[in-house]
Amino acid sequence: MKKLFLLYVVFLTIALAQPSNHVVISEVAPMGGGSTTFNTGEFVELYNPTPVDIIFGANVQLISGNTTGTNAAEWQLSLAGKTIKAYGFFLVGDGGVATTDLKFPNVAANNLANSGARSCVQIRDGAAVLDAFGWDQATAPTLSAETQSFKVSSTSGAKSFERKSGALATTGDTLGNAWDSNNNAVDFFENAVGKMNAQNS
Repeated sequence: MKKLFLLYVVFLTIALAQPSNHVVISEVAPMGGGSTTFNTGEFVELYNPTPVDIIFGANVQLISGNTTGTNAAEWQLSLAGKTIKAYGFFLVGDGGVATTDLKFPNVAANNLANSGARSCVQIRDGAAVLDAFGWDQATAPTLSAETQSFKVSSTSGAKSFERKSGALATTGDTLGNAWDSNNNAVDFFENAVGKMNAQNS
């Protein structure tokens, strides 16, 4: 009976989760290194899982780390007026990423945190958090409705974290990174070193 109950909970969780109906953070690659290491190929990729192009509003930002602070991994980038195509991607990267839609605000002074309390990114429309991803479960804040950050053992170290296309996906595919149960720990998987897949518009 206990096993049947646990199976019911698992299938209910899968049934309640669904592909997102809004722009999501689809892949994050914090490449590692210290706070003064820049342009190593770090990026944040966004995905539009809807059948219509989306133009970001005037107050939409991509935020790395905390919303305030002066650390290299704490920055805000306006997405206002930018378009992300239907079922398309939008890529924000440092100077080490060859083809991007936008660069980090200052590629000589901005990066992504390897681990710790700043190891998170979020899409915000004013004060409203539209989506968020944290990659150090031990210390990254739980943002928006996300139940928890990625698994404890995972810091960056030249890897990337990619959103699943479906509940049972374990590797990258061509079905779109749209799965969103509002739980980073189960909505993302970890790409091995060198397997990141940055996609721009």
